[in-house]
Amino acid sequence: MASAALQLASLQRFGGPGGRMPALLHEAYLAAWDEPVTRTRLAAALARSWVYGNDASRGVPFALEAVELAENTGDPVLLADALDAQLATCWGPDDLAERLHISARLQDVAAHIDDVRTRMDAHLWRLTTALETRDVVGMQRQLSALELVAEETGSPLVRYFATSRRCMHAILTGDLDRARSLAETAYTLGLEIGVADAFAVYHEQIAEIARHTDDMELLAAEAALAEDYARARPPGARGRGGRAVACIRVDHFAVVDFTGFKRMVDALGGVRMCVAKPLDDPIVHDATGWHGTNLHLPSGQSVEIDGDQALALMRARYALDGGGDLPRIRRQQQFTAAMIRKATSTSLLADPIKLQNFLSAAAGSLTTDGFGLGTMRKLAGALKRAGAGSVHLTTVPNLLSAPGLPYGDVEWDPQKAPALWTAIRDDKPIPGTEGATRRRTSATPTPSATPSSDASALTASQPGCLS
Repeated sequence: MASAALQLASLQRFGGPGGRMPALLHEAYLAAWDEPVTRTRLAAALARSWVYGNDASRGVPFALEAVELAENTGDPVLLADALDAQLATCWGPDDLAERLHISARLQDVAAHIDDVRTRMDAHLWRLTTALETRDVVGMQRQLSALELVAEETGSPLVRYFATSRRCMHAILTGDLDRARSLAETAYTLGLEIGVADAFAVYHEQIAEIARHTDDMELLAAEAALAEDYARARPPGARGRGGRAVACIRVDHFAVVDFTGFKRMVDALGGVRMCVAKPLDDPIVHDATGWHGTNLHLPSGQSVEIDGDQALALMRARYALDGGGDLPRIRRQQQFTAAMIRKATSTSLLADPIKLQNFLSAAAGSLTTDGFGLGTMRKLAGALKRAGAGSVHLTTVPNLLSAPGLPYGDVEWDPQKAPALWTAIRDDKPIPGTEGATRRRTSATPTPSATPSSDASALTASQPGCLS
């Protein structure tokens, strides 16, 4: 229960409503009364949850308890986590002196620890207080330190924070072209590794760049997105200029981060797929930073893909498609389809232990709007009855680099996209999938198969060959 609660807490967005999160964390926190290490982590997570939900005062006693418990354990990594939570609760304009004291203590604790997250957090907080006190030299020192940690460890998370903070510094110093490039790089990386606030940070940076360049049209669009974000509406439900275009009610949602996805694949015992050609995405470094996922998949009709490989496959982009998002989305859909096919197979659904292990991995990896393990079990049963052929994965029909769009930008196809929204809204078959559930292909996919490059729907029973 504690690990699931901590995993869910890591996905909470800053400024968004906490919903049931504080209650779930508090339940796990109370249950861990005789486990000081677990209780410390839960108290720190509970403090952050209240802060992220804009109610920092509720988080203060939990942060203080986390620090006290961590001091008693003598675990410096645990103490660093607790101090990070305490800093989060001391965010008011009158708390600067306390922030300076706690951040200095955090850096002292982190100085002789090789834990990557601890070192990163210490540098981030010292960077924040250097900015608050206009310590220009201190800012440069902390930015360089973050970049060094990223280079030494190869951690995508540290790379994300180092790049996004370097972007903020570029905005402050007026280097707006570099800031724009850094913002794009950080945003892409943040999405790849599942940073909960990547969307908000990116759009705050883009809006600030637009303000400096007097781009009123972009500012208006960003203002509409900010309003959506504040009201917890899905930002993608708006087009250019902030117009509502989809008009679809979302009854329920579930979000899985990349780490959680890896656990779900491993709980399935891996997934087999046809791979048309070897897929390699090595880790490389260029002028814009570190890229690559260290993916190495051989070609073959039935290649076993484990959790680590699946994670790399879902993130891979640079070496496979020249940085393109649409081909990567197609591969993600293909793997998800293969995963659904295995998850709905008789061998899994007929084995209570395997099914429970998979559903437990899913429950600990998903952020939902309230439904839990029971609903997931019902959904699995419904999918078993309907079959994987009834599940379709699709992309909104789109235009890439169309007239009037900047190069590389994507916009919904104004002629084809409305048909998709109408079909979903009216509970009709998605365009292009009519009769797909009745079609079955007896032939095994071969490595020579080439996936379609258009936006047609993909059937979970026929994921095709990766390429």
